[in-house]
Amino acid sequence: MLSLKGVRLSFGDGPVLDGIDLAVAKGTLVGLIGPSGCGKTTLLGLAAGTARPEAGEVRNGFARTAMVFQEPRLLPWASALDNAAFGLKAAGMARGARHARAQAILQRLGLALRDLGKRPAALSGGMRQRVAIARALAVEPDLLLMDEPFSALDVGLRAELQALVRAEVERAGIAVLFVTHDVTEAVRLSDRIVVLSPRPARVVADLPSTPLDAPSAVFAEASRLLALPQVARALAPPARG
Repeated sequence: MLSLKGVRLSFGDGPVLDGIDLAVAKGTLVGLIGPSGCGKTTLLGLAAGTARPEAGEVRNGFARTAMVFQEPRLLPWASALDNAAFGLKAAGMARGARHARAQAILQRLGLALRDLGKRPAALSGGMRQRVAIARALAVEPDLLLMDEPFSALDVGLRAELQALVRAEVERAGIAVLFVTHDVTEAVRLSDRIVVLSPRPARVVADLPSTPLDAPSAVFAEASRLLALPQVARALAPPARG
């Protein structure tokens, strides 16, 4: 389990996170939403171990953690297949074995065989993001951290890739903590939706959820969540002075 208890973290101009309590259990997909600049990515950094809290406790009991960023961050000189297999190469897996695993995941994520040898510059944005997600899944993590991985994609491609990722997560029983600005995206994917307040961020809602596919059901549930007072306050645009 990933557990954050009473976590506080400040930067130069004051606290970013204050008193954060959050747990992510095995096989659970938790969507993290909140206003821009409230500290969602900072919280992922704490979970990944790239930052330390000034107060409170972060415990990551998972054996292997992987991260998917908003930008694909691929090696420009390497093929799609070699990019997806990069973590396996770093772990010392033989070329044939790592390519076979990476190829299987890339194909499940919808990348065609003809595109496996292409470098990132020859791939579309959606293809590059498939490769980035495959790179994270290839190392067989038990905790996957995702920082707005679908935000740069068009609506149709976003929904397709969301469904594919959800299927991969369910298939492997991975725990996921993912950041999104899109309440409908959280509704489509999440078993729980955690809402953060404006900075300094606190958890203002931790809501059970059931992943939905039908657009009408997704929008109805998103509208219901946005009408909850604590969610509406947290996500309201800042007042203009």
